[in-house]
Amino acid sequence: MQGSKLLKIFKTMSKDEFKQLRRFTQSEFFNTDSNLVQFLDVLSKYHPLLESRILNREVLYEKLFPGRAYNDAKWRNLVSKMNKVTEAFLIWQELEKAETIRNTLLIKAYGHKNLYKRFEKNTVEHTEKLDFLSKKTVSALVEKMQANLHFYNHLQTSKVEHIDKLQSAMDDLDSYYFAEKLRLACELKVTENIVKGTSNLRLITEVSSLVQLEEFKDLKYLILYDKVYKLLTQKPSMEEFLQALSVFMEIENELSFLDKQFGLLHLLNFAINQTNKGEKAFIPQLMRLYKLGLSQGSLLNDGHISESTFINIVTTASGLKEFDWVRQFIIEYEKLLQKEGREETKNLSLGYLYFHEKKFGTVIDLLFNSSFQNPNKLLSSKSLLLRSYFEMFLKDATYFNIFSSFAKAFDKFIKREKQLSLTKKIWYKNLISILLTLAKHKYENTWNNTIKAKVIDEATMQHMYLKTWILERVKEL
Repeated sequence: MQGSKLLKIFKTMSKDEFKQLRRFTQSEFFNTDSNLVQFLDVLSKYHPLLESRILNREVLYEKLFPGRAYNDAKWRNLVSKMNKVTEAFLIWQELEKAETIRNTLLIKAYGHKNLYKRFEKNTVEHTEKLDFLSKKTVSALVEKMQANLHFYNHLQTSKVEHIDKLQSAMDDLDSYYFAEKLRLACELKVTENIVKGTSNLRLITEVSSLVQLEEFKDLKYLILYDKVYKLLTQKPSMEEFLQALSVFMEIENELSFLDKQFGLLHLLNFAINQTNKGEKAFIPQLMRLYKLGLSQGSLLNDGHISESTFINIVTTASGLKEFDWVRQFIIEYEKLLQKEGREETKNLSLGYLYFHEKKFGTVIDLLFNSSFQNPNKLLSSKSLLLRSYFEMFLKDATYFNIFSSFAKAFDKFIKREKQLSLTKKIWYKNLISILLTLAKHKYENTWNNTIKAKVIDEATMQHMYLKTWILERVKEL
């Protein structure tokens, strides 16, 4: 049974949830087969890992039906029933958290049963709540529009007296269309940059113009979507970025969590792209956004922080020499990394911290004594070791042979690494080549302004990793 859909679902449940599922299964309204309760009782001893060898169908069948020969058809029927009950439980869980959906379903039930007074009363109360919610979340616009249309279309509703419901539905439809048009346009623009394509954005100019009208001023997400869209479509500049950031900071408390994530991630990606192009002025703004995202919780997904975000925060803050802040960040947030890969991410992050503190020997000791199973993190650790050995050589020429040996070994590693694309191999090869050239000239005392200019030209023209760092180091020599 290992790897089955059912066990995968059970593994995601907390102990309390698993107990709730058992109580749910005991209810005759949802289940009339007592064997399902016994099935859960057997599994509860091994939950949440559910990795015991006895969790195979034959052994479980024997525990549920002692002394009987295994019947595959009966077993499959039992598992099928358990699947259906479990899915019903998951739906019930979500409904418990979704008040607006419950209200919508109740109103529909009153409408279908022609309990008109209750239908009308609940619709009024429901749409009033949705009107408030629609100022903060786009989905409430659709729910309010549908509630008004459902009320208006009921046979007992006077169409003349309640024409306002139809107008309200039309207004909500406009607002929803404008919001989704702008939000999706932002996503398409980002995708265009990745796939180098062109999107068809009909009426986007008209929509962007219409949302400036006074009637939409309370819908803060419209303001956000429009500002982000303009940031993505205009010529990149610090002025445009700061304007968008200012608007985001001004309205963030009036946005839903998802819209906070939307605004933050688009601003972050914009700042990262500009930083990668060598626009260093964006680095402090990037750190400002990271800190804002941490305070909002909008950099977390299901209570976890991604490895890439964790490492990016460490490298950005370390580059700004916020070393004490970085140490505290690692202590506080390492436990929010997924367990698998947590130690690798922590060690690599500490490596970046020590590197920026110019503790190159400490970087080497840490990374050589760390094991990296993740291919990307293994590459990052080797790149960091390469830089650390190079920095050690610049401080002490006796490290030349050690640096050269590591650089050549790294080059061989890159050549035989099958998971790396040809482009990435070329970029790493160019990095290693230029560092070896630079180190050789320094070691042989042949470094001069002519060679320096040649190396700068070569580094500028070629595609390579860590180009900004290399150019900085060459110009300092």
